[in-house]
Amino acid sequence: MRKHGVENIISTPLYLHTSLEALNAAEITAIERHKTHVSQGGMNVTFGGDGGKGYTHSAETRERMSIAKKGKPQNPIGVAKRAAIYRGMKRTDEQKANISASLAGRKLTSEHKAKLIKRLTDKQVEEIRSTWALGVLNQTEIGEKFGVSRITINRILRGHSRVG
Repeated sequence: MRKHGVENIISTPLYLHTSLEALNAAEITAIERHKTHVSQGGMNVTFGGDGGKGYTHSAETRERMSIAKKGKPQNPIGVAKRAAIYRGMKRTDEQKANISASLAGRKLTSEHKAKLIKRLTDKQVEEIRSTWALGVLNQTEIGEKFGVSRITINRILRGHSRVG
């Protein structure tokens, strides 16, 4: 419609359906039957349905979208959903090598360095263990209380972390 102008498009209802799923299926069938996809000389840029299948943005468009999103905060609900998908997933040796290569030569801020080398006193470790034993806070909350990561708390509780 943007390319050819709304005035040059004739819209005719082909089907009437009571559900979106049935309508999407009918649209896919109609585009296939009438050969109206752009790859077949038609005007549909997708294969129908919910609109995403069959269309790939150009490199230029992807770059513009990337620039537009940079620096904007992400939706915390979306971040949590993506994190849940990958939580517990095993990585291949190739993926591990790629992650390692991407982190090589990375410059850390002084704040980040200070957090990495933070040492807990024996008293703090004992307090962490007693807090955990009470069952009031989870490991993430305990970590926030002491300014360390959940992983650090987990290692302390399992007796694997050096302190002091």
